[in-house]
Amino acid sequence: MKGISILIILLLILNSCATKKDRTNENLKECINEQILSSVNNIQEFAGSELTNKNNFDFFDTIADFEEKLVSNNVLEGRNKKDYKNLIDLLEKSKIAADLIIKLYEQDSFLAFISGTAVTTTSIYDYCPLTIVEKNQSRRVAKKKDIFDKIQMKGFTDYIPEIREYSEMIDFESDVERLQLSFLIYNYLNTHYWNRREREEPVFWNE
Repeated sequence: MKGISILIILLLILNSCATKKDRTNENLKECINEQILSSVNNIQEFAGSELTNKNNFDFFDTIADFEEKLVSNNVLEGRNKKDYKNLIDLLEKSKIAADLIIKLYEQDSFLAFISGTAVTTTSIYDYCPLTIVEKNQSRRVAKKKDIFDKIQMKGFTDYIPEIREYSEMIDFESDVERLQLSFLIYNYLNTHYWNRREREEPVFWNE
């Protein structure tokens, strides 16, 4: 009887931790979406274009679509840590990065648009995590922010080692954390695309 009581208590504790983690992730998503949406609408208002609808906007849905493109193009085999590790190794050793972005970059002009604002990256990797995440996770959040700071210091160029380091801090069962990593990879691909455009080098999918 005593063993059953202990088991019940442990289950309640685990359920409470899972609920708390889910709530934190939802709050983090809400913060990031609000920050990015505000920035996007400010830019669109200045340009005199149509404002993005708050009810339809979810940054993480946009990144999930990008992740799905990686999977459907057989560049990302799945969504676990091993799959992402293989993708990071591929980006480091192969020219496929520049080739891939040709096929994927222009397929989502909105993702390209929002990735070009500093608010997007600072919201995802700096402001919102530090604002939302509980103090008991602050060490891991601080470590991830340190990695992001190193990427900024590099000017968002040649930061595969930092992507690999960041991936070690990710809970791949959390869509929010995994998609934060996906966006780092998107920005890496984006940088390669524009660097090659500036050098006016020909880019081919099967290069």
